[in-house]
Amino acid sequence: VYDNSRKSTRHDHEFRILQWNTKSITQRKPSLKKLVNATKPDVVVIQETSLNLSKSTPQLKNYFVIRTDRQHAKGASYKEQQGGGLLTYIHKRSKHIADWELVESQRDMRGKEIGFQHVSIRLHSDERIGICHFYRPDFRIKAESLYSNICTAIKKYDFMIVIGDLNCSTPKLGYKRISSASDSAAFEEFLADSNLDLLEYRKSHYNAASKSFTRPDVTLIKGFSDSAVELRGFYGSDHQAILSKLILASDNSKQKTAKRTASWNFQKTDQDK
Repeated sequence: VYDNSRKSTRHDHEFRILQWNTKSITQRKPSLKKLVNATKPDVVVIQETSLNLSKSTPQLKNYFVIRTDRQHAKGASYKEQQGGGLLTYIHKRSKHIADWELVESQRDMRGKEIGFQHVSIRLHSDERIGICHFYRPDFRIKAESLYSNICTAIKKYDFMIVIGDLNCSTPKLGYKRISSASDSAAFEEFLADSNLDLLEYRKSHYNAASKSFTRPDVTLIKGFSDSAVELRGFYGSDHQAILSKLILASDNSKQKTAKRTASWNFQKTDQDK
């Protein structure tokens, strides 16, 4: 069993982003703090926070936080009010980040709306990273508008990260069965049009807690010279926490990223037994 708290050697130009669909941030906050302390990410993105007006914003030491809760229809049942929501944390002392701004956000809505946060990060090199962080509650919610907005935003940035829970069963993401032919086709068309690199998710991973097989959520990138991914465990959620290590291209290497396959580190942890 590998020690999930071990700290790996960090490349000087390495930008780290930790992604996790927590299925309730309140229940997973202790585990999230351990993950952050172990991995030291520049940015943390959380889906399905399950926060509402009655709950305070969970804080992480030395991180700014952007919160976007789920919206509810009038008269929504208690069950319909559960789930959804996004949090993005940005390290206050990152060696790479000079400043940042929230460009746009939208609240997700069960069966109707995709939630997203569009964040612009300026690096000390004056280059910019665009982050589109999203949660799609249901594959029946059309994603074409989100895809169009991402394709427009890409043109503004030196680097791009598109990350979140798409709820899209398509062969491109390693699924043998598709939930919707039109949805799968729309994603594949978006992938071709955007010229984003998909961090490969071909393998399924067994979740002992839910007794089911699952695949990691979506990460698409552009502009980085190399990438590596670590799956850090479930910690009670039915989604893996994912650490992406993205190498920022140097100034004298402006040719943008050729298609690359991410290297994977499938770590075993005590909580996955």
